[in-house]
Amino acid sequence: LMDVAGLVQGASEGKGLGNKFLDNLREADVFLQIVDISGTTDSEGKEGTGDPVEDVKMLETELSKWYRAIFEKVWEKMSRSLQTTKSDFAKAVATQFSGLKVKEDDVKRVLIQLKLDPEKPLGWSNEDLNNFTKTLRHATKPMIIAANKIDKPNAQENLERLKKEFPEIKIIPCSADAELSLRQAANAGIIEYTQGDKTFKINEDKVNDKQKTALESIQENVLDKFGGTGVQEVLDYAVFNLLKY
Repeated sequence: LMDVAGLVQGASEGKGLGNKFLDNLREADVFLQIVDISGTTDSEGKEGTGDPVEDVKMLETELSKWYRAIFEKVWEKMSRSLQTTKSDFAKAVATQFSGLKVKEDDVKRVLIQLKLDPEKPLGWSNEDLNNFTKTLRHATKPMIIAANKIDKPNAQENLERLKKEFPEIKIIPCSADAELSLRQAANAGIIEYTQGDKTFKINEDKVNDKQKTALESIQENVLDKFGGTGVQEVLDYAVFNLLKY
């Protein structure tokens, strides 16, 4: 599990940590993108006003440009060679981009899905290559969006907007703040809680009125509404559903 800095607009052109940062993503099997669903973080990651839909659009754009740029470095030479030698397209692409964890079956599925001719890659349009690299990225590095701060004002409305805009991406509502509070309370012996559970047991002899009120608020506004804090659900979905472990 790798924790990397937030992606900024223009990273694919070298802004911020740029391509050096993006190249660290080569080894990833799944992307867990954490988005402020309440819209209280601006485009530079600072407290302010933001739009989670625009945040995800930016992420998608930068990741697609990064993936496309990697292919562009060798695409013309490779496609000419493939068309001349009649080599196996899927095998050649998987070999060339094994560092991105691209497999032959991934390439074949994308070709079928987009109805692209692997025997005539030189005839592909710019849009064909765009679609191919974007679809292959999603196939080889599937994304989950952790819609964090779901218990804040405007969050649920933003969540519905985001789901409508990106129906193909798994989006899970989360409250990392609630999860942290519950774990800290459990470590202090105030409650009995297992990550991912929909409820917890308060140890009445160890809790004061203020703590009890805060815990009851988490139960009512997070666990009862969303079936958990979402943190464990994100990890479980990545491991069992996407990686199929």
